[in-house]
Amino acid sequence: MIEHPDWLPQAGKLELLPHYRLGEDRGRIYRVVPETGGKSRLPVRLDRLSIVELVGAMDIENDTQRDKCQQILLWKQDSSRIEPLQAMCKNGRTAQARVQALHKLAGLKALDGSMIVDGLNDPHPRVRENAIVLAEHQRDPAILLHLIKLVHDSDAKVALQLALSLGQWHDEAAGIALLEIGIKHADDRAIIAAMMSSTLPHGKTRVNTDYFTYPHVFNKIQTPCRRVATGGKK
Repeated sequence: MIEHPDWLPQAGKLELLPHYRLGEDRGRIYRVVPETGGKSRLPVRLDRLSIVELVGAMDIENDTQRDKCQQILLWKQDSSRIEPLQAMCKNGRTAQARVQALHKLAGLKALDGSMIVDGLNDPHPRVRENAIVLAEHQRDPAILLHLIKLVHDSDAKVALQLALSLGQWHDEAAGIALLEIGIKHADDRAIIAAMMSSTLPHGKTRVNTDYFTYPHVFNKIQTPCRRVATGGKK
């Protein structure tokens, strides 16, 4: 038992009473080992790894190790880290590593459009979601085409992020994509709110008038629009 009984509610005190002293002969520091037996994995000496090995050590589900690898890569200020990070974006075994490599390259100003496109087409939805964020400051029409394809993505978080990020694009095609998101997700309040937050840059396109031709979409946005227009009054 780790929590002191003084800080438990009365019901908890009674429930755990038989266990108050359980484990007092074993100390408070434990080593976690596999249930099947055998030795636990020893910590990797990340400070002794080369740049390529550090990037490779990121390709793991262990969040702490990935973050520490990224931290050391930042400390090293070594230009040779770019190429293995680019390879990780495309060929990383775990989605977490691919996401982290994308953001690391963005922070190093070394993320090009082709890597963003690869991220937008990644099989894992969390990679696609993060690639949408990283595409916000791009103006390459080819990237916008790949963004628009994600209107039909089956993942709700991808749809939500796409609705938020399309507001950074002023192309009419982005506005039409927003309308398509609204049509597809008319019953999702979060996605409709995200869509509304992105419509302002598209005010001069024909998209705004198109909302009125889809009553199930328009009905979702007219009430909050009125509240905004009337200063919060119904």
